[in-house]
Amino acid sequence: MRKFKENLQYLLGIFALEKKMIVFLTIEAVLSAILSFVYILAPKYLLDAVQKFETLGDIVPTILIVCAGYLICDVLLACTRKMLKISQQMFEDKLVVKIMNKMTTMNYEDLESSSVQDDIGMIKNMTSEGMFSSMISNVFLVMSNLVSLLGITYILFKLPWYIVLLLIAVVIVNSFARAKAQNADHNFMMKTRDINRKVDYVAGLLSNYVYGKEIRSYQLSSYIAEKYTRLRNKFYKIRSSLAPSYIGAGGASAITGFIQRVIVFITLIHQYVAAGLSFGDVSSLLVATEQYTTLLSKMIEVTKTIQLQFANIEVFRRILDAPPEKGRPESTNPCPEQIRSIEFCNVSFRYPGQRDYALHDVSFTMEARKKYAIVGLNGAGKSTLVKLLMRVYRPTQGTILVNGTDIQSFEEEEYRRLIAAVFQDFALFSLSIADNLSLEDKPVDADTLASTLAVTGFNRVVDELPNGLDTFLNRDYDENGVSLSLGEQQLLAISRAVLRKAPMLIMDEPTAALSPLAEAELYRLIQSISDQKTVIFISHRLASTRFCDEIILLKNGSILEKGTHDFLMEQKKEYAQLFYMQAESFQKKEAEHCV
Repeated sequence: MRKFKENLQYLLGIFALEKKMIVFLTIEAVLSAILSFVYILAPKYLLDAVQKFETLGDIVPTILIVCAGYLICDVLLACTRKMLKISQQMFEDKLVVKIMNKMTTMNYEDLESSSVQDDIGMIKNMTSEGMFSSMISNVFLVMSNLVSLLGITYILFKLPWYIVLLLIAVVIVNSFARAKAQNADHNFMMKTRDINRKVDYVAGLLSNYVYGKEIRSYQLSSYIAEKYTRLRNKFYKIRSSLAPSYIGAGGASAITGFIQRVIVFITLIHQYVAAGLSFGDVSSLLVATEQYTTLLSKMIEVTKTIQLQFANIEVFRRILDAPPEKGRPESTNPCPEQIRSIEFCNVSFRYPGQRDYALHDVSFTMEARKKYAIVGLNGAGKSTLVKLLMRVYRPTQGTILVNGTDIQSFEEEEYRRLIAAVFQDFALFSLSIADNLSLEDKPVDADTLASTLAVTGFNRVVDELPNGLDTFLNRDYDENGVSLSLGEQQLLAISRAVLRKAPMLIMDEPTAALSPLAEAELYRLIQSISDQKTVIFISHRLASTRFCDEIILLKNGSILEKGTHDFLMEQKKEYAQLFYMQAESFQKKEAEHCV
C-alpha cells in the first residue's frame, strides 16, 4: 500500500506537466456519474408517464425533459472528452521531450547496457500507447464508478437483499478470472520486451536506406525476413500460452451473466405481480442490475489495471530518476577558456557488469598546442580513453586533470565546449548542410563559415550542390535531399569541428575507411587547421604518428610504449614492428592502385 501511495504521488507530480488534463478528467468523471443515473431513471419516468397519462400530448413534456437531459449530458461529455484528448496528447508530447532530454544526461555506460535499453523500449511503448495519461484516467474512472455504485445501491433497495449479494458474487467470480488474465498480460509484456526490441530493430532494416546497398548486394532480404519470422514466432508462442487465461475469463463471465439475468428477470416479474412494482420500476431496476455488475466489475478491473500500471512506473522511475552522473561532484570550479595541460593520473575504467578493465592505471601528460597520437590495435582502449576525456564516461579509479584541475569539477556543458571531435562513426543528420555545420538554432557568421569551408575544402562540395548550404542530406525530411560520398561526409564533419573553435581537437579513427592516398591528404588538411589547437589522434593505423609530438601505444588497456616516432622506431619494440607491417601493407595497396 505504501508503494502504491508513493507511485500515485509520483504520477500526480508527473501530470503537473499538463494541469488542464486534471480539470477535464474531473469534469468527465462527474458527468459520467450523472449520465449513469440518467440512463437508469429516464426509462422509469417515461414508462410511468405512459401509464399515467391518456394521450400522447400529455407525455410530450416528459419526453422532452428526458431527451433534454440526455442531450445536455452527451454534449457536455463529448466536448469535455474532446478537450481531454487534446490535453492528454499535449501531456504525452511534453513527457516524450522530458524523456528525450533525460537520455542525453544519463551515464553513457548505463545507456549502453541492454537492461537499460530494454527499459527504454518499454517506456517508448508506454508513451506511444498513452499509458501514462491512461493511468490517471483510470484513477478518476474508479472514483466516478464508486459514486455511481453508491447511488445504484440505493436504487436496488427495492429488490430482495439476496439479489444484491448475487450481483456481488457474480462480480467477484468474474474479477478473479479477469485478474488472472491481467496478470498473464503483465507477465507477457515483461517476457517479450527483449523480443520486441529485437523485432523493432530487424523490422527497420529493410525500410532503412542506410542498409539498402548491403541488403541488395548480399541478397539479405530473405535472411532478415526469416529472422523477423523467428522472433515473431517466439512472440506468438508466449502469447498462445496465455490462451487458457483469456478463455477462462470469457467463459466465467458468460456463465455468471446467464445465471444473474435468469434470477433477476424471475425476481422482477415476481415483484411486479406480487409487490405492485410499476413498469418504470421494473425497467429502472433491470438497467440498474446490469449497470451495477458492469460498474463494479469495471471498477475492480481498472483497480487491478492501475496496480499493474503502477508496477510499470518503476521502470519509468529507474530511467527518469537516474542521476545525470552517478557519484559526480558538484561543479565547483570555473571552466577555463584555454587548455594549458591535460593529465591522466592513474586512470582506470571498467564497464558496468564487466570483470576486466578497459583501461588500467593509465598515466600521461599532454601540453597545449601539441599533437598526440593514441595508437594500438582494436580493443586496446583508445576510444574508451577518448570518452573518459570527453566526460562521456567517468573513471572507475584515478583522475583526469585539465590545467591541474579535476575535469569532474567543471560544469559539464562548459567543459565540453573546450573539445571538438570527429569520430569514426560521426553522425550527420537529415537536415540542411547549414544545420549540420552549426547544430544550433542561430546561423553561423557568414564570413567565418566561408573562411572555414575554404580551409577544409568543403566549399568545393557546397558549390556543386543544387541549393548550396540549404541542400538537405538524404531524403528523410526533403525528397530532393542528396547523398554525399564518404570523403565528402568526412569533410563536412571536420568543417563542423573546426567551426566550433575549441582549443582541443580529437580525431577518433578519422581515416579508418580511407585509402592511403586519401589518408595522407586528410592529414595534410588537419595539420593546416590545427596549429593553435591541442590535437589528439586516435587510430590503429600509424600514418598519423610521423607529424605528432608524442605517441602513446596502448595494449590491453595499458600504456606499452610512449615517445616520439623516431624514438620509438629506435627502440625496435612493438611500435616499430607495427609500423613496418602497416607500411609494407600500404605500399602494396598503393602499388595495386597504380596498376
